[in-house]
This record gives sequence, C-alpha cells and structure tokens, in this order.
Amino acid sequence: MVKKVFFFAVISLCTVAKAQGVIEATHGNKEKRGVLNPTDKSLIQAPYLNPKLNIEERIKDLFPRLSLLEKAKLTHGAGGFADYGNIPRIGLTKLTMTDGPQGVRTSVYATAMPCGIAMASTWNPQLIEKAGKIMGTDAAATGNSILLGPGLNLMRTPLGGRTFEYFGEDPLLAGYIAAGYSRGVQSKNVAACLKHWLANNQETNRLKLSVEIEERPLRELYSRSFKIAIREANPWSIMPAYNKIRGEYCADNSYINKTLARNDFKYDGAFITDWEATSNPERQINGGSTIRMPFDENEKYDQEILLLLKSGKINQESFDDAIRRNLRLLFRIGAFDPAPVNKEKAVSQEAISVAREVAAESIVLLKNQNNFLPIDKTKAKKILVLGPNADRRFTMSDPKDLSGFGGSGATYPPYEISTLKALKERLGSSVITTEWENTPSQELLKLAKNADLIVFIGGLNHSIDHEGFVNPPDKTDLSLPGSQAEKINFLSQANPNTVVILIGGSPMVVEKFEKNVPSILLAWYPGMEGGNAITDILLGDLSPSGHLPVTFGKKLEDWRVHRMGANVFPGSGVKNPPLQYMEDGIENYSEGMYIGYRGFAADKITPRYSFGHGLSYTTFAFENPTIQVEKKFIKITFTIKNTGKNRGASVPQIYANAPQNTSNFPLDERPVRGLAGFTKKYLLPGESKIVSINIPKADIARWSPLKKDWIIDKGKWIFDISESSDNTKLSVAIDL
Repeated sequence: MVKKVFFFAVISLCTVAKAQGVIEATHGNKEKRGVLNPTDKSLIQAPYLNPKLNIEERIKDLFPRLSLLEKAKLTHGAGGFADYGNIPRIGLTKLTMTDGPQGVRTSVYATAMPCGIAMASTWNPQLIEKAGKIMGTDAAATGNSILLGPGLNLMRTPLGGRTFEYFGEDPLLAGYIAAGYSRGVQSKNVAACLKHWLANNQETNRLKLSVEIEERPLRELYSRSFKIAIREANPWSIMPAYNKIRGEYCADNSYINKTLARNDFKYDGAFITDWEATSNPERQINGGSTIRMPFDENEKYDQEILLLLKSGKINQESFDDAIRRNLRLLFRIGAFDPAPVNKEKAVSQEAISVAREVAAESIVLLKNQNNFLPIDKTKAKKILVLGPNADRRFTMSDPKDLSGFGGSGATYPPYEISTLKALKERLGSSVITTEWENTPSQELLKLAKNADLIVFIGGLNHSIDHEGFVNPPDKTDLSLPGSQAEKINFLSQANPNTVVILIGGSPMVVEKFEKNVPSILLAWYPGMEGGNAITDILLGDLSPSGHLPVTFGKKLEDWRVHRMGANVFPGSGVKNPPLQYMEDGIENYSEGMYIGYRGFAADKITPRYSFGHGLSYTTFAFENPTIQVEKKFIKITFTIKNTGKNRGASVPQIYANAPQNTSNFPLDERPVRGLAGFTKKYLLPGESKIVSINIPKADIARWSPLKKDWIIDKGKWIFDISESSDNTKLSVAIDL
C-alpha cells in the first residue's frame, strides 16, 4: 500500500549545520542589495531612492541624472566573471550574477535541485515555483542578485548535450514550467534569466552555427516557450544565445530581440548576453542586447561607445531603451533600496524537503508489468543493488569541477544521497551490493540467483550529458554506455525479478532489455535528495507521478531530424572532432513543425514511450466532460476518479485538434495537433474530483505564414483529454 509520508532528509542535522556554517562564515555579512549611499550628496533625497514610488517613476527620475559615461557603463559588466553595476555616485554597488538552472552555483554550498528535464517531468508548475523560491533564497543568501536560469530550449534532437538542463520538447509545457520557476525565484527579489534565446538546441558548433528556420516553427515552437513564460511570469532578464539565427548572432539580432521579444511579446526586461557572445558594442546595442557579459570596467571602451553614439552608428533610441531596461532590472532586484533583514539561509530544512519532493514527483514509471512495483518488503528479504549509477555522485564535490558535472548547470550541495545509500539506510542488511562490471560471472550469477530482487541502477552521467566545452559536445548515440544492456539481460535471465532504474538527462534506447525486465523507472539527475526520493517510490511510500516531457523512440532515426541528412543535423561547418567552436556553418531546420511527438505522429512512428507517458501505482478514470468558451479562455471541465487502491496523482493532458477542413490547406498552413493544457491532481483511493482546465485562446493559435499573423482556425475543434500524447481517454468538441 502506498503510504503518505512527509519529505525529510536522511542525513544528520550536524551535516546541515556544518553546511550552513560554511555559508554563514563566507557570506553571513554580505548583502546583495545596493545599500550604498550616493557619494554625490545632492542625490541623497532624490526620488529614485524612494522605494514607495513605482518603478517607472523611479526610472524617469534617475535616467536624466546619469552621465553619458555612466549610461555607457551600464551596457556591460563591471569586472570579475559575473559582476555588474558599481556606480557609487548614484548609490549603486557591484552586483553579482550566478548560474544556474538546477540551483545556485557558488564556491559555497547551495541546494541541488533535480535537473531541468526532471522539473518538467513533474508537470507541476506550482511545485517548481516552490523550487524557484528555494533557489531565489539560496541566491540571496550567497550574495547574488541574478540567477542565470531557467533554460527552456526545446529538445529538437535527443542527442543534445544540454537536454538535461531544459524542459523537454513541447513549448507549452516548457513555458509554464519556466513561469513557475521564474515566479519563485523573483519572489525573493532575485532576477530570473530565461536562456538560451533562441534556437540553441545543440552544443555542436554552437558558437558559430547559423540556424536557418522558417517563421512558423520559429514562432510557434522555439520562441513560444519564452513567450508563455514572459506572459505568465515576466522574468526580469533574458540571455541571448551563442548561435546565429538567419546569419545574425542572437546577441546582435534585432529581429529576435526587438521584433519578437520586445514588440510581439511586449517584453520589458533586460537582455544579458551569454558569456562573450558579442564583441561589438554597435551590433550589441542596436541588436537589442542591453548588458554585455562578462566585461571589465573600462572608461576607454565607454568613450568609444559614446563616439559611436555621437556618430549615429549606435542608434540613440536603442541606447536609451537599453539603459531604461537595465535600470528597470536594477530597481526590480532592489539595487537602490535598503537591504532587507535576510535571515534565510541556503540549504535550509525547507530546501531539503522541496528538493526531495521535486525529485519524487519527477520520477517516471516507464514500465510496471503485473504491478511488480512497489517492492513487497515481506518477500524481498535480500536485495542485490548494483550498476554504474548505484552509488555515483552527479553533483560537484569540488566547486571547480564544472566539466565533470555538466558545465554551467552543475551544482555544489553539502551532500548527495545515492540510491544505494538510501536503500541501505532504509533496509539495512537486506541490501547487498557488488561491483557490476568486474565481479566474476559465476560469482555474480550466484548472487543474482540467491537474491529475492535485483535493482540495477544504470543510465548516463555527465561525461555524456554536458555543456559543449567537453568533447564530444553532444551525445553520439542513444544506447546505454558500455555493457549495461548486456549485464541487465544477464541478471534478468538469472533472476527475472530485476528492476532497472535509469539515471540521465535525455532519451535512452531500451530495446535491448526492455522486454526482459518487469519494471523500469526513470529518475533523471535527481539532485541532492535523489536517492531518498527513488527509495520512497521503490518502497511504495509514494506513488510515481512523473510523466515524460519528451518522447522516447526505439532508435535514433525515429526522430525526423535524424533522417534528413547532415545539413539538418549537425549542420555544415562541423569537423571531426565536433567541438563547440568550429567554422561558420549552417543548419537547416527543414523538419519544420515536426519535432518530438508531433513528428512521431506525422510520420506514423510508434515510440517506445510517448510524450506525457507515466504510470502510477493506482489507476484513474475520466468522465463527464464539458466545454465552454469564455472571452479569453476555453474551459474544459471533467471528473477524475481514483479507481485503484493507492493514493496517487493524475496528470490529465489536453491536446487540441484544429478543424478537419484545414487538412486541405497548403502544408505550411496546416495546424498541428499539440498540447493545449494540463494539470496535476492528487486523489485518495476511491476519491473523485471535478477538474477545470482553462486554456488561453492564445495557446491554440497558430502562426500563419500567409497572413503573417497569429490566427485561430474557424470550425469544429476537438480537444482530447489524455494520459499521454497517444493515449486519449475522452474528447470534447466545440465550434470556434
């Protein structure tokens, strides 16, 4: 039976106390707010220093008080790796930015949340908002004002090296998860920074590649996740990516930064370049990037900016807009306000609890033949636990070792609980282990046959899933590294009671062993509390409720992008070895709208596990659907009933089908079935809940290349109420 438990850390309080002691000793007296009094005494009573005024009034007051050199200084960093500001005359201290998407990366301890794709796997923006609050707290406690996350590039290819940092293949899911994350971070007066804007969907040749893409997929897929996050949470900054869009670097690209973000999305925040993503202040400022990072304080450079401004090479309107956006960012983070009394510390007990909760909700039960899981402790008296990831650390034990733990998304927590350690702490001597590769076959065979249960913990690691400065920058295939598949088959042949747990940040092919084991769990990179969360699921203390934010195919060629040639992936200009920095190259997004589940459906390819798939230890029924149209929303209401014997969470997903008459449209005008809404609801056995999902009409609109505008096709729309992209339970229809 699944028991309701409270999340707690299976570590000693002295460990947390020690971790917090390090933080307090290092940053205990460091305030991140700009609490300097202006050195210009005439500004002491200036209106911009009054926190009771609204931000636009404060910008209006401060803007004309700035000298031209001070304005130029605000267009770039202020020394160090991630510093900004430092204009004492106006009372602006030096502020600091920090990575990253899974938690604050500093030289002192901070909370390590599960990775981005795991957050998306929760399908729970409210929970990710709680995680965002923890990361905002950690950022403030460690002296940081801007958190460089979340990352929400879409998974175009399952080989992407940084897929683990992002929120999957669907723009709607990614956008709403990013919105929750951003709201949480910014509730602590720390700026979130959406990245990497735009179409930075691979690491190979990421610094030189030009993405050639049609307008519809650019707007309807790759920028839509950002658009939703901006609409729902208004993150205070965006990071333009390294790559080019249609020949222009993103940091210097006025079309994406001004036409799309500023004009179409009505975005009013700052644009912080990725590190060294621009080298020319004229192109940077005219292109819409407002802060060049990193950069030293350099008056000569600032004078050059002013000469370019005077000559007209830097557009005055673009320059002024950049300064106002940067001031807006500074006021939003409280840079000119009295420092609050901040007693919150990094890696709090609440942080530990939330990290465990996110990890637990992210775990996907991919397969559970004959309800093999949860483990029956009355029968499993001897459990053999082994595999390359049974006792492996996926977060940094050394804060300088970025390359070994994924790159800028790496985290440095005070501890990390492995699954092996957690199982031993919970089950004691019932758990045995052995070296998975080097144990002699006969000895391993004996151990396997004598065990009541085998738990093989394998998958990937950050030598495979990582940022592009490690070679190869992207994955080269989807198989499990080494002899894992063969070892799983060896063990399952000796003992069919074999459970596989996969750790990793992107799709893996399981065809070699899937049919030979009764249960497969996918735990992603689950953060510092991952082992405890996995154990909660294995032992039935919690029912799994994660659902896939990506499609798992049976082979690489199932993804359309990998059947279309090198000009589609990885693009031209790529040599061997394919390092991140190669030559100017072009990559054609010729697959158009057909990435992820959209491509699988269009190509009539059955995946191994579909987008949205996730099993539970209980079952659910949907009934009594209704639909009504309101001014800005489409409201779908139905009843969910827990028809099983355990408490669990249902994740109903709404997929929108445009009117059938659109099937005769030209190919580039045809609507594509896609996710339009979702929710997550916990129910006790036998419990029913009436659920309403409000779908903004904007979320079913498509971009029309013909009309060059967003439209909603007229006619009969069908909305599928589903448990995954290819598992519809009910449908409702309405004319729009």
